[in-house]
Amino acid sequence: MTALPLRILNGATTRLSTASKGMISMGTNASKVIEAFWKAMDKPAGYTKKSGWLKAGIRDTVVKGETGVCYLLWGHNIAELSKDVLILCDCGWQTNTTKDRLNGILRANDKLSNFSVGQDRKVWYLNYRVWSEKKQGFSVDKTFKWHSGAKIDLKDPFKHLVEIKHEAIAKKGNDRSKRVKNFLTMMKARIEDKTLAMDGGECWGIVMGMQECHECEFLAHGNCGGGLRLINKALTEKGYRQPAMFFCKPSEDGKTGIPDCEVMLKNWWHIEGALRTFINKRLAKQEYTLNHGRSEEVAVQG
Repeated sequence: MTALPLRILNGATTRLSTASKGMISMGTNASKVIEAFWKAMDKPAGYTKKSGWLKAGIRDTVVKGETGVCYLLWGHNIAELSKDVLILCDCGWQTNTTKDRLNGILRANDKLSNFSVGQDRKVWYLNYRVWSEKKQGFSVDKTFKWHSGAKIDLKDPFKHLVEIKHEAIAKKGNDRSKRVKNFLTMMKARIEDKTLAMDGGECWGIVMGMQECHECEFLAHGNCGGGLRLINKALTEKGYRQPAMFFCKPSEDGKTGIPDCEVMLKNWWHIEGALRTFINKRLAKQEYTLNHGRSEEVAVQG
């Protein structure tokens, strides 16, 4: 992903709310990293705080640079703190873990604890809640656009935010759901009439490694070239260890599989779920790319 630009710090500090620590829903280690994020402005350049030493790498990392502080989740810069400005970003990964960290960062600051990242029909937005004496609880007062992220001024939190009505969020969510549904209908129709490309030639840009799905303007549109290669990729990403069993029949020697449309129709429930997840993830990445330019990975030093 593209690293967010760090701004110069002038020693401004933000107090960590002790009352809000208990509200953070993630594990203890992640809570400590979030606490370090807000305190790192007083640390020397090069200061780091890490947690989540898993096989896939370091999950949560706070890095203090020369001009600011970054919170990295799996190497993606999801939050940046500079002089009185907090920048949040989903980096194209609109997952529950990303949302959990973003909300944890917001809750851990007195000035921002009324903000929260929410979603409706896969559309993310930023909420501002106020206490309601009538309901004896917090209720949403304002909702703001989430351009794959948000920029919040600590002195004037609403300065850079653009308010949006829930009707607009619902419309965007419905449009996205319809787009995914039409794509799934198109894929099933290709299987039923046996026109599904079996050799990967349905999309040469992806087959030849020239682009990814989220970089394609035809993603989940009527002329999207999804074929067997896309189905295999979606099932693999979903976590199926032997994806071929959902779209192949055994060969005569029993050692290899032959792609078969009848097998795919019998296993359509699994294929449909994997494709739905795959496409929704790519649409989120596509939105991020449109908002922030071509994504690049952030190298995290272990």
